[in-house]
Amino acid sequence: MIWRHLGRSEKEIVELDMAEDSNQMSLLELLTRTRLQIFTYKQGTMMKNAYPNGAGSGFFFLHKDRVIFVTADHVCHPFDTTFAVLGKDRFQKPFKNEGIQVMSGSIIPAGQDMIWIPTDAVVEPKDDDWYIYGHTNFGLAEDMVHLKWNTTIHENMKYRCDGGDYYVLTPAETIVNKDWEGISGAPVLNQNGGLLGILCGGNPKADAIFVMKMKTAISLIDSTLKIEEIEAKKSMKH
Repeated sequence: MIWRHLGRSEKEIVELDMAEDSNQMSLLELLTRTRLQIFTYKQGTMMKNAYPNGAGSGFFFLHKDRVIFVTADHVCHPFDTTFAVLGKDRFQKPFKNEGIQVMSGSIIPAGQDMIWIPTDAVVEPKDDDWYIYGHTNFGLAEDMVHLKWNTTIHENMKYRCDGGDYYVLTPAETIVNKDWEGISGAPVLNQNGGLLGILCGGNPKADAIFVMKMKTAISLIDSTLKIEEIEAKKSMKH
């Protein structure tokens, strides 16, 4: 699979790929460089209120040479999955990752180029361990201006069953809502960086995590791209 650097020219991408073998990245680095934080605000309040109305996660996905930003739709709307097909002009400046230090002492430095996940990274569920990274427990810092949060990594989740448009995973720990709120929309990766799908929810009573299948999301994306293509042809005729 080829991990690409967001916001870079083709020449810069080649140079970066030559200098850095992305397939040799640690899982922790992949988790931090593929997942992007989302904050939502009520209309008209973003510049007036430092505290967001909601928070979630998302990631960039490369499909048919189109860069697509994907998230769980309930981060923005009360549904399941949403995405935006983005043009190259949206990436004038590189997106950068955030740094992380974990209890084991491993450090991922901040300021590295974020990378999009390509279609060929999509995998089917099997006896793998599955991982999710993100932020939870958002609140105002002591200065009452900046936000603070906890960095969360859910490890060693296991595939349980097929639930139609979703895969059902069993977490390694008991589900506590506050430890999951804010990471909806994050990519669910295995130990090799394979992409299973999009984190969409969970059920503490059933000890179940719901992941929208990436192939389901791709079907929706393909439909949108087809409509876009038809509309473009109509515009050309007029």
